[in-house]
Amino acid sequence: MASKEKILSKAAELIHTKGYNHTSIKDILEAAVVTKSNFYYHFESKEQLAFEMLTAGKRGIDRINAINASRPITNYSKLHELREIRNSISHEQNPPTLSWEDVNNAADEVEKVLIELDVLSFHTNFKLGNIEKH
Repeated sequence: MASKEKILSKAAELIHTKGYNHTSIKDILEAAVVTKSNFYYHFESKEQLAFEMLTAGKRGIDRINAINASRPITNYSKLHELREIRNSISHEQNPPTLSWEDVNNAADEVEKVLIELDVLSFHTNFKLGNIEKH
């Protein structure tokens, strides 16, 4: 992982646990195991770091919201688009930092889709006679 990504990742962890005001640049440097000059090479200040984290997080949230609002889509395409978002986020230079609430909301949405897919699969198999009667 490149130093900028390490800084963003460790800062997100620290800010999540300690809060923004109680997380110092020194804390971030120690957690990310980078030098002060390396930090300032990527960010002018702690505020710029926070801004980049929020901007990246918003991009991720916007992608998720686009799935829900863009058009009527099937459960299969919803699941496919969620997978595409996950894959693109994991390969981004500056992946979005999402709050625990954002992750839980996305997980709830995925769970709903999976439940609907299971129900659809059951009904399809039942109609095709692939369900054993007990």
